[in-house]
Amino acid sequence: MIRWVLASPGLIALGLFIVGIIYTVALSLHYYKVAVGPPKFVGWDNYFQLFSDPTFSKALAVTVTFVATAALLETAIGVALAYGLMWTRRRGVYVGLLTIPYLVPSVTYVVFWRYMLDYRRGALAPVAEFFGFRIPDFLGNPDTALWAIVGLDVLQLTPFVTLVVFAGLLAVPPEVISAARIDGARGFSMALRVVLPLASSAILAALFLRLIDAFRIFVKVWLLTRGGPGDSTTTLELYLYTRGIYTLDLGLASAVSVVLLGISMAAIVPYVYLVAKTWRA
Repeated sequence: MIRWVLASPGLIALGLFIVGIIYTVALSLHYYKVAVGPPKFVGWDNYFQLFSDPTFSKALAVTVTFVATAALLETAIGVALAYGLMWTRRRGVYVGLLTIPYLVPSVTYVVFWRYMLDYRRGALAPVAEFFGFRIPDFLGNPDTALWAIVGLDVLQLTPFVTLVVFAGLLAVPPEVISAARIDGARGFSMALRVVLPLASSAILAALFLRLIDAFRIFVKVWLLTRGGPGDSTTTLELYLYTRGIYTLDLGLASAVSVVLLGISMAAIVPYVYLVAKTWRA
């Protein structure tokens, strides 16, 4: 009996989550604008409208590009930093310094970098002019705006990956490393053949967590570019806000939510499987 009492908060939250998904899917099959009238069943019309909208197709491509690029870069850099920390003596100091960007609130972090990257009035502008060059308008150029946001995301969230992987590396038995050294393993050979494979669960967990969380990119895009220039940085969440919530077209917004959830499941399902496999072990 006590196990069900302890598990009840999680089960209630899971039940509400499932009910919310079912309601969202049902609402996505209706035309429903709050100011117009009650929901009207229209079948797949909202989805046909979405996939015939070039802005939605662009937002989908931008979202996938951002998620894949940011998550892979953060994982690669985080693994490298974690492996370096493993062999560092004053690791506590370096861990503290690395986590500073991650601990800063997202809004504060974004506003700070928006000011720093302002090519006209930013803090770096006079420094650049002193050395005889100008800071490019990264956020105002459709060719660089998305990559600037990716860079800021990597800078802020790589410490998260580093901490997760570092914890996994600390669990590697020292006697295994000693035996590998006796066998002649050094440098990349030690990393790729001995240490990192033993921490593969932590690395995969960090990768899947970043993939899942990266789909929720909204604050950075909204505060930095509002989805522009043009639609070069419009993500699915921003499209959901501007085309659904902002205009109170809840049927269309629900359809966008269902599509976003379906794409997110590509990362959620492997992560759940990884966690369940670890528990069984």
